[in-house]
Amino acid sequence: MKLAVLLVLLLLASIVAFGLWAPAILAARDQAHADLLERERDLQRMEAELGRPDPALRDALLAEHAALEASVARRSQALAGDGGHPLRLPDLLRDSRCAALRPGGSLHSTVMAQAGLVDATDPPGQAATPAELALARVVEALAVAPGAVTLDALELRGGGQLLAVRDVPGFRRIELQVALSGALPDLLDTLERLAPAAGAGGPQLALQDLALRRIEPTRWGENLHLLETPPVRVSATVDAIFPPEVGP
Repeated sequence: MKLAVLLVLLLLASIVAFGLWAPAILAARDQAHADLLERERDLQRMEAELGRPDPALRDALLAEHAALEASVARRSQALAGDGGHPLRLPDLLRDSRCAALRPGGSLHSTVMAQAGLVDATDPPGQAATPAELALARVVEALAVAPGAVTLDALELRGGGQLLAVRDVPGFRRIELQVALSGALPDLLDTLERLAPAAGAGGPQLALQDLALRRIEPTRWGENLHLLETPPVRVSATVDAIFPPEVGP
């Protein structure tokens, strides 16, 4: 009899407890469910406005991010490494934002040949020549953004011969010719990099002269929508200037 009374009391206590706590718990559950439905509606609205993410684009961006991280790591190691060795041309060409300079690009083999390099395995076994250092410095300075500016040519003048710098005894220079095309504001921004820069590795660059000409509308190409103004072409002469101790 006592057990039955105890069970009845326990049942009554459970009913009372349920009556006290259940409404708040159920209300919290209903609110959480309503919040979830609202988030689902928000997500559907965003998908309708922005479209579903493209897995291929995501993978491409992740690959580009990984390549940039690797490039930063290599450059940091080169800058902080033993002896302060300069960046080598094959590394800069491989990491270049300009498709024409990367392996397989229209200018890659030409630039490598001008530096006296056959392939990317050459640098570890030999010191960088003045010609390679000059080309590497220009490639590093240009950092041509795809679509905005096109690098049409990068050439050593006079076979990369070291020439005297007028009125500066002991300093020597290598002349290079650079040809770029794109919107004028982007070209001016790019040309500003072809100048002496504090903290930049040697050699230093100096823009000597340039020639500007219009591009006929029939040759504007398919990237016109990426440009701020109609494209033009610039041919520039650049000096890579070496201090007295550089070169043979």
